[in-house]
Order: sequence, then structure tokens, then C-alpha cells
Amino acid sequence: MNRKRTKNFILYFLVISAFVSISVFEIFVGILLIITLYNLVKRKLSLNGTILKPLSLYSFSTLLTTSLYGSVSKAVEQAIFPFIYLLKDKFEVDYEFFRRLNLLLIFIGLFLSPIALYKYFVLNDYGMLWGGPFEMGMWFSFFALASLSMSIYHFKNDSFKKYLYFVIFLFFVGFVLLSARRNSLIGFGATLAFMIFVYRYLLPKKIILFIVSGFLILSLGFGFYLVNKDSRFRTLYDIFSGKSQLTDETANTIVSGRWQLFQEGVEVIKKDFKDGNYFNILFGHGVGCGNRLQPKAYNGSDYESTIFISEFIIRGVVGLVGILWMMLSYFTYLLRINFVLLEDILVAPSLFMLGCIFVGSLFSGFWDALLPLYLLLFGITESFYHKIKNWQGT
Repeated sequence: MNRKRTKNFILYFLVISAFVSISVFEIFVGILLIITLYNLVKRKLSLNGTILKPLSLYSFSTLLTTSLYGSVSKAVEQAIFPFIYLLKDKFEVDYEFFRRLNLLLIFIGLFLSPIALYKYFVLNDYGMLWGGPFEMGMWFSFFALASLSMSIYHFKNDSFKKYLYFVIFLFFVGFVLLSARRNSLIGFGATLAFMIFVYRYLLPKKIILFIVSGFLILSLGFGFYLVNKDSRFRTLYDIFSGKSQLTDETANTIVSGRWQLFQEGVEVIKKDFKDGNYFNILFGHGVGCGNRLQPKAYNGSDYESTIFISEFIIRGVVGLVGILWMMLSYFTYLLRINFVLLEDILVAPSLFMLGCIFVGSLFSGFWDALLPLYLLLFGITESFYHKIKNWQGT
């Protein structure tokens, strides 16, 4: 087996481990970090990348205050693990790699779907092999992007496969909607719309119509189901229909208590400014601060309400600026890629899954256990487009 294939198999195993066990995945990430450090010492890594500078800013504040006030293991997980992104130039990939990656993601999605259905309808719970409703929504967003890209890729050449993959896409979208997580719903919906815009010159109008109509019909159907199943959606429906008024209580019901977390977070920030806690204003209080500060987060979380509150408290001005700068760099980079070949649609999941995380985090907090994987896949795709000079950059 040549070196190129060996490296690609490492990526495939990393992807598989992410959905099998978080412990196994973190072991894989740890090994890749050691490889990253070795290459840095040997000066075999180039310190470049669209999001490297803002990522460094985010990681610095996270590592500093989480190590000081919280858990060192959490500091390493959230501040150091993302730097496997630096290995992006070490992988030799082509369009065939992305096609196989998409097929792997589709297979994993089909394997996990009966487990998710069993837990939801039989056990009245969310989850797959690990994780809960948040993971369910994000993972199936990833699987949906993979199946959609394969459907579009076969649109002109294979009528059976294009319809098969499109049906699978709709099937996976159903799980995103079933998760009923605000992060996943908004993140996936916004990312799908942005993806259509970026690929607009490659996509026939018929495909766009299929995607939009299929997504809207599914959303409408699941909307009716969730109104009867989920108290949050029922309360939202009652407010829009005039049966209820928008109060603190109903707002908390709709957003799963995040309105209360927002109010508590605002009080924490006010107290920091009043007491002159300038170090914490700059660098935050670290991950896991919800039980250490006053007022305490009622559910023990890190005041997860909006990214502007939660991340300001956790990582301070420096960390929050790093995150927003990362988002801006990411989305502007996507707008500068020249998508000219049909094969370019195959890279969509690797490029756009990070967008689901970024948009979804606007309404909670910025972290996902699989973020290192999404960052690495984005970096590999970024490196791929730089090598084929299909990028409007300098």
C-alpha cells in the first residue's frame, strides 16, 4: 500500500471512529496531534491556512482561562485538538477521495438510522452509538450533505442513482428535523441555502427546485408532527395563533430555558464590568464556569444562550473575536473558490459541514466534539483547491 493510500485510510478510520465512540475518536485525534507536533519540530508543516490566525486567537484564550479556572483536559480538548487542522497539507487527495468519503458517510448514516429510530420511537430517547439530540441533528446534517452531493453528481449520467441518493438525502434530512434542535435546524437550513448559492452556476434549476421543495415539504410535515409531540413547538404555535402570549415563561419553553441563561449571562457580564475584572473580560472565565460564577447557570451549562453571551463569558473578548473572525474568514473563503467542474460538488460535505457548526453556534455555544474532524476536512479541501489553483486568492 503506497503512502497516499495509507494517509487516506487514516482519514477514513478517523471518520468512522467519530461516529462509533468519542473515546476512540479522541485517541485518534491525540495520535494526529503527536504527528502534528513532530512535523512542527521537524519544520515539515507550513503555518498557513484560511482560519489559522483566528483559530489561534480562540485557542489561546480557551487554553489560558480553562487551565487556570477549570479542567486541563477540557482545555486540551477545546483548545489543542482543533490544531490537527495543520495536517491539511500532508494528505494527497483528489475528487475520487471525496467521492469515497461521501459513500462512507452515507453508509454510516444508513447504519445509524435504525438505531436512532429505535431509540426515538421505542425508548423515547435520542441518540445513536453515542451522543444525544444535538449529535443526531449535526451528524445527519453531514450525512444529508454527502447524499445530496452524490445525487447532484449523478444527475446527468445515472437517473437511478440520482433519485436513490436524493431519496436518501430526504431520509437523512428527516432525522435533522426529528432532532428538533435549534442549532441543527438553523445551521443545516442556512448552510444548505448558502451551498445552493455558492454552486448556483453548476446546478440546473430543476435540481434547485427539487432541493428547496423537498426540504420545505419535509419541514412542513415534521412541523405538524412536532407541534403535537414537542411542547416547545406547541408553545410557539400557540403564540403565533394568538392562543398564548410571549412571556418569560413561554420564551423559556420555546428555547429550552436559554432565555433564563441569557439573563443570567448578562448579569455575569455586568458584574465583571462593575468589579473591574478586566482579565476575565479579555480572556473569559474558562470552560465549565457556569457552576463557579454568580449568578450560577440554572442548569449547570456555560450560559448557553447566544454565542455573544456564552463565548464572551467563557473565552472573553479575545476568544469571541477569534470565533467571529474564523466565521468571516471561512465564509468569505467559500465565496472565492471557482467551482467549475461537476466533480466540485463532491467536496461539498467536507467544505460546508463546518458552516453548520458556525451558524448553529450563533444560538448556543461554540463547540462540538467532532469539530477537530470538521476543521481537518475543511483544511484538506482548502489545500486541495490551492494545489489545483482553483481559488481566487493571493
